[in-house]
Amino acid sequence: MRRAFFLAILSVMLSVYSAFGEDFNAVLQRANHGDVDAQYQIGLMYDDGDGVAQDYRKAAEWYLKAAKRGHPRAQNNLGVLYHDGNGVKQNYKTAREWYLKAAEQYNGAAFGNLGWIYQHGHGVNVNYSKALDYYRKGAEQDNSRSMNQLGWVY
Repeated sequence: MRRAFFLAILSVMLSVYSAFGEDFNAVLQRANHGDVDAQYQIGLMYDDGDGVAQDYRKAAEWYLKAAKRGHPRAQNNLGVLYHDGNGVKQNYKTAREWYLKAAEQYNGAAFGNLGWIYQHGHGVNVNYSKALDYYRKGAEQDNSRSMNQLGWVY
């Protein structure tokens, strides 16, 4: 009985994995044909290890494709990779540049990340006034991290 149960669970797990693989391949096909949202999605899948093995380097490559085409979430996520040094060489200046591009498009997470940079002095001088300003802008975009950090700074 245990063996049958185990095999049933394994079968379900393999079918779920297969479904992710099909989803990845379908998204990859659109990404390779220039779909900017699909390029972002492939980056996100590599970033999270969703349906594929986690690979920050590949995530950065796909985010960059979408970011260069103005995708704000890709710009922000690419900034996070540079901030943390995942898949790319850590570089706070480059992270800040990508965050600013995303923030220009009112990406709430980018505002929160800019606030974090100024609050903690990552590549810039600590500036609580700028941090508060960015956190406020992020909160206005309903970004929960910005809201939380705004409370901490106060």
